[in-house]
Formats: sequence, structure tokens, C-alpha cells
Amino acid sequence: MGGTQGPVWARLNRTDHFKHQFRIALFQVISQYPAAKIEVDNSGLTLFNSPPPVKKRMVLVQTSNQ
Repeated sequence: MGGTQGPVWARLNRTDHFKHQFRIALFQVISQYPAAKIEVDNSGLTLFNSPPPVKKRMVLVQTSNQ
């Protein structure tokens, strides 16, 4: 393969490095989505309901006065 590592999902296919690669990907997600409610401890990983990563916008629509 020419020494290239390829995308993260391709490297995750190797189960011997899964935990390490998963943690790297998880911390990348948390760095971009700090509101994500994720708990990591010795017993595993727990994902909780989190606010959406993009806040809703209020749009004002005016109708024309005819």
C-alpha cells in the first residue's frame, strides 16, 4: 500500500489497535463538539442525549402587503 495509512475508518478495521484509534477519534469529536455529553470511565463509554451541534435559527418571514 505504499506506506500510507489511509482514512481513520480503514485503520479501525484492525482490531488490535481499535481501542487506541477509537479514543483518538473520540477526542477529535469532543474537540469539535464540546457540548456532546460523553462519559468515559473504566467500565466503558456512555453517550447521553446532547444538544444538536448547530443551533436552530429563527427566521422572520414577512408577507407582502397587498
